[in-house]
Amino acid sequence: MSGPAHGGRLAWTALGVRMGFAADRTQREQILTAVSRASWTDSPRCQERLDRPAVSAVAAAVLGHGGERPHRVGIARMGSRRLIGLEDTAGVRCWVLEVGCEAVHVLTEVDPPAFGSAGAA
Repeated sequence: MSGPAHGGRLAWTALGVRMGFAADRTQREQILTAVSRASWTDSPRCQERLDRPAVSAVAAAVLGHGGERPHRVGIARMGSRRLIGLEDTAGVRCWVLEVGCEAVHVLTEVDPPAFGSAGAA
């Protein structure tokens, strides 16, 4: 998992905080626990995990409008909710919480760049 244990950065979204899904420490810890349990699937099979309209719409918004698809998709259960991780080819993970027929982007994980890896010969 990315995040503090591996030197990454966590960015809680303003929307997730304002809507009360990631507003306090307990909620954030529950999300991070679910993140650590996520099961991941690589493309092209990962597209079937984005089977609900709200999740598909949020995935398109967080990944950009250029038709970019996630490199990997992770799923974790949080009671009756699904936490869905969308990882791009750079390793950035956007976490979307599915709540009933709605989906909210709650967290972004960014790993620091591996210095010397890009363009190294």
